[in-house]
Amino acid sequence: MDIANAVATPKQRNRWKIAFFVLLAFFALFIEMARETTLLVDAKAPTGPPLTVRGDADFAQAYGSWVRSDGGSRLMPNTVQIQCDAATRICTEAQASIVGSTGFQYLDVLSATYPVTEWTAGSITYAKQDAGCVAYQTRLDLAQERATATRKLREEIPAGLTCDNLEPEVRMELTSGIAAQQAAPKPKTPVFDLIASLL
Repeated sequence: MDIANAVATPKQRNRWKIAFFVLLAFFALFIEMARETTLLVDAKAPTGPPLTVRGDADFAQAYGSWVRSDGGSRLMPNTVQIQCDAATRICTEAQASIVGSTGFQYLDVLSATYPVTEWTAGSITYAKQDAGCVAYQTRLDLAQERATATRKLREEIPAGLTCDNLEPEVRMELTSGIAAQQAAPKPKTPVFDLIASLL
């Protein structure tokens, strides 16, 4: 047996290394394209409640998603339902939000009742005073079929709370869930963007 032929030459050993790294690169590209495909499919199928704001002298309701109307940073994806009863002068607000970072997200669902501060033929206003550092005021404009809310830092911060990282004021408006999703930043798809630019 010829020992020289039995031992792989350095050139042959390098071919296996090159092939391994080429396969690894193709595998990484495949995973990235699968990720981008999922993002694009999800982005093309917006969902959410249609915007609804309606009512009369006895009862009012609103559905939609809160978005910022003051040009500030985007809110977490959310769905909101508001129901106001003239007899009890109470508004019930239920909100489901996606909370957390990209790596870990969960569904946060809250429902609470708030006292009506003003009920006229054309509008309803209620206040939320139990939100720690901030106070909310929400207004349903029945004539214009709009709902707006303002969140402000309290003048007197409850003891034990740190509120330095909160904005002094945030203004929001209820919009359709589909419009809110379409207004969100588009997903990053560098591979498909490169392919599109080459074509």
